[in-house]
Amino acid sequence: MPLPFLASSASWRSLRFLALRSPLRALAFAQVTLQQQRGRDGVGAAFLFLAGKFHRAEGHFGGVAGQPFVGEVHGQSGSLGDPCAHWLDEEPSLVRVWDLAPLLPDLTAIADHVRGLHRMKAAPPDQSVRGGTQTDGHLLLRDDAPIRRLRAAIEQAVAAHIAQLAPEDMRHPTLAAPRGPFRFSGSWSVSLRDAGFHIPHTHSQGWISSALYLALPDAQPRQGWLKLGEPPADLGLDLPPSRWIEPAPGRLVLFPSTMWHGTEPFDAGERLTVAFDVVPLI
Repeated sequence: MPLPFLASSASWRSLRFLALRSPLRALAFAQVTLQQQRGRDGVGAAFLFLAGKFHRAEGHFGGVAGQPFVGEVHGQSGSLGDPCAHWLDEEPSLVRVWDLAPLLPDLTAIADHVRGLHRMKAAPPDQSVRGGTQTDGHLLLRDDAPIRRLRAAIEQAVAAHIAQLAPEDMRHPTLAAPRGPFRFSGSWSVSLRDAGFHIPHTHSQGWISSALYLALPDAQPRQGWLKLGEPPADLGLDLPPSRWIEPAPGRLVLFPSTMWHGTEPFDAGERLTVAFDVVPLI
C-alpha cells in the first residue's frame, strides 16, 4: 500500500479496516504519514485515534470542529478493537428505514419521470456505479412537479429521522451535528441494469446519506440489496457487511455518510433509485 494512498481523505477511514487485520502495520503507515503531513489539521488527532488514545485525541478537535475530516478521524475509533466501535456504528437510531409509499401514491409515474432524466449512456467514471447510469446535476433542485412531490415526501422523512436520533454527543461524527433545519448537499438518481451494482464507498460531503427505491427487478434473495459496513475489495480485507437491507418500492434508507455502503449485483432487470446527502443548515 503506497504512502500516496494515505494522503487522501478516505485513507484514514481505510486504515480502520487495515488495522483490524494488522494493527502494527496500520500504525506504522499512520506514523509515517503523520511525519509527512504535520501541517494538516486533524492528522495528529487521527494518529492518536489509531493508537487507541481517545482521551488524548479529543483535545485536538478544537480547530477542526464541524469539518468532514473530523468524521473520518472518528471513524478510526474501532480500528484496534476498542469498544467505541459499537458506540460509533451500532446506535439504533443511526440507520433507519422509512416507508414513503403512502406519501407517494403516484410512485410509478414518478419513477417513469426520473427514468426519463437518465440521458447518459454509461456510468460516470469517478462514481461508485457499475453497470448503470447516473443523472447529472442536483436532482431534487429541479422544479418538475413529480420531483417537487418526491422532495416533499423526502423532506418529511428526513426531518423525522433527525428528530429521532440519539441525544447529541459531541464526540460522535453523526450525533455531534446540530439538529433541526437541513439542506441537500447533493442528489441524483441511479439506474442499474443487468448485473449492475455499487462498489462500497462513503460520502465525504454528507452528514446523512440515503437510498430511495423507485423500481426494482425480480431477483433472488439478497440480489440488489443494500450492504452497510463492508469495505472496498481492493483493501484486501475479508470483512462482511454489518447489515443487509432489503429494498422495496417507496422504501427510503437513511444512514450516516461515514458508513461504507454498496449493493449486491442482481441477474437481470432494472434497479432505479434516488439518492441524496443532507447536511445541517448552519
